[in-house]
Amino acid sequence: MKNLSHKKGEKAASLPSILPLLGGVRGGFRLMFPSLEGLGVGFAFCLLALASPVKAQFQENFQQEFQQQCQNASYNRSASSTQTTSYDYLRAAAYDLPEKTRVSFAGCYLRAANLKGANLSGVDFTGVDLGPVTTVQRADVTQRVSDLSEVNFSDAKLDYVSFARAILNNANFTQARLYSADMSNAQLRNAKLDNSFAPYLTLYNADLTGATLTSAELTSARMTGARLINTNLSGAKLVGADLRNINQSINRNLNAEVSASNTNLRGADLSRAQLRGANLRGANLSSANLSGADLREADLTGASLNGASLSGANFCRATMPNGTISQRGCEQLTLPI
Repeated sequence: MKNLSHKKGEKAASLPSILPLLGGVRGGFRLMFPSLEGLGVGFAFCLLALASPVKAQFQENFQQEFQQQCQNASYNRSASSTQTTSYDYLRAAAYDLPEKTRVSFAGCYLRAANLKGANLSGVDFTGVDLGPVTTVQRADVTQRVSDLSEVNFSDAKLDYVSFARAILNNANFTQARLYSADMSNAQLRNAKLDNSFAPYLTLYNADLTGATLTSAELTSARMTGARLINTNLSGAKLVGADLRNINQSINRNLNAEVSASNTNLRGADLSRAQLRGANLRGANLSSANLSGADLREADLTGASLNGASLSGANFCRATMPNGTISQRGCEQLTLPI
């Protein structure tokens, strides 16, 4: 084997010198993510680059040990992408880095990947694109979406990740970081986003039927047109969130289901939230903070507002819990329509 050691501060191994490792890299990922095999050598290069700091001092057996770990992984079907392997310890020692306990896909291209049922707890997905691949051929546009049903993303770092149109039913995002992530048009039925940190999360037209977002940080989240049937948002922070026209698409066709939606917003902070035209029939807004919220033309039939803070809220032409049409706020002519 060639001596790949470098002096401290010098550049790590050149690209040609690491080519023999790619077979091992791909073998390892066939174990952890079998459906990613088709992403090819480019994907392996991306991950290898992420694992190799520019300034590093190699130990003599580093390359050999790295290759051995990848080969072992291809045969160890019980391995988990969240385990701390001997490679992780070796890498930390070789580069004088803190122990590596997370897999990192930061900045990688995983569009249309099928990770159904994968355990990705604690994985760093910063800036990863998991949105759909659009194929245009002779004016025929087809969509292939990422199937991430039942995937465990708990405690994962997912800042700026695109999940647009992804299938995320029963996925677990408990305590995950989703800062400015994009879940527009995603299917999130029965998904768990409890205690997630998701300011500026985009959920345009997302289906959150049966999902739980208890105590989630959703400040300035964009949820226009989202479906919140039987969704639990109790204790969530939705300051300045845009929830205009939520449930409207269902309301047109499934009025009976929506009337019993029972969205749980108990204790939620909806101060200054945009809820114009929102369908909140039967919603639990007990002890919620609706200060300064825009509820014009919202439907609150049968909703519970016990103990809710309504200071400065605009209910112009909203249907109140008792079925009456409110004129509160209609006199504020300066408020934009």
